[in-house]
Amino acid sequence: MQPHHCDIDGRFSESIFKTAAKLNHLAVLLNDSLNLRISHRIRVKQANQISFMQNTPSVEQMFLAIAERRVHND
Repeated sequence: MQPHHCDIDGRFSESIFKTAAKLNHLAVLLNDSLNLRISHRIRVKQANQISFMQNTPSVEQMFLAIAERRVHND
């Protein structure tokens, strides 16, 4: 399908296609940027969860600590 030419040598339609290509390229860059930000946030959230889990004592560790305190206090 031939593009519609608004002037004799088709410069107008060429500029439209170039502008559309540039806008499409910008849309791709924006999408990539958003995807990077989202994946970064996910990685930070996962790292925070892992850190929290590593720094939080288990129930068993808490009961042992309570038992040790009772032994030392008695």
